[in-house]
Amino acid sequence: MDRISGAVDSVVRNLLFVFAAVETVVIIVAVVARYVFNNSFPWSEELARAILTWMVFLGASSALRANDLVAMESVRDGLSDRKVLVARIATDMLVLVFLVVLTYASWRLISLTSRQIFPVTGYPLWIAYSAIPVSCAIMILHLVVRIRGLVAGRVPLRQEFHVDEIA
Repeated sequence: MDRISGAVDSVVRNLLFVFAAVETVVIIVAVVARYVFNNSFPWSEELARAILTWMVFLGASSALRANDLVAMESVRDGLSDRKVLVARIATDMLVLVFLVVLTYASWRLISLTSRQIFPVTGYPLWIAYSAIPVSCAIMILHLVVRIRGLVAGRVPLRQEFHVDEIA
């Protein structure tokens, strides 16, 4: 299951790279067209919005796997290893429950808007909205792998942070 999580994250990171490149090109072309040629592409805003939606949710899944999301590490510093383990598993379980609820709610959103389309391109809105359940499913996979790793002792309890790593 660890390999599946890693392979999925690799695909997600490559998609994020492609989406970021396409997003950059679309926005630059739209700005140049609007301000240099005094003529804008009406589809550029819809495409940029859909790509950004996918980037946000896929990026969250990759950040969750890398343990790069915001956390209150200072709270854990004063706890014993046993309490840190319980806190991490409890936190991950709460996040898991939230993701299951969010997945269900996003499927409901998609079903409610399944016949709606983007006004300019005519593409269905579910293309953008489907980023939510897809990314939630990926995050659920990563969380299950992490919880199993915590229980088995393969995942470190405390994340060491060094300022020079972000410089």
